[in-house]
Amino acid sequence: MGRAVPAPATLDYDFDPAARREIEEVKQLNAAAQRAVDEASRQSRAVVHDLRQRGLSVREIGVMLGITPSRVSQLGKDKATA
Repeated sequence: MGRAVPAPATLDYDFDPAARREIEEVKQLNAAAQRAVDEASRQSRAVVHDLRQRGLSVREIGVMLGITPSRVSQLGKDKATA
């Protein structure tokens, strides 16, 4: 589930075309980064769930994924309620 994004503000500035392109590129990169974060979270929850079903401990999963055991527990709970 993604974070709520506030409605975009509209500002009336007269930027040259190059600046407008740069602004648009940054907006697109930010949107892509948010999609990647959302997908990584979704996939992490699925992997944690799968590995827990295979009998691995939160400590073992944490080592495999490079996250803390408490984060593994959080991700496991997220999958259960998702």
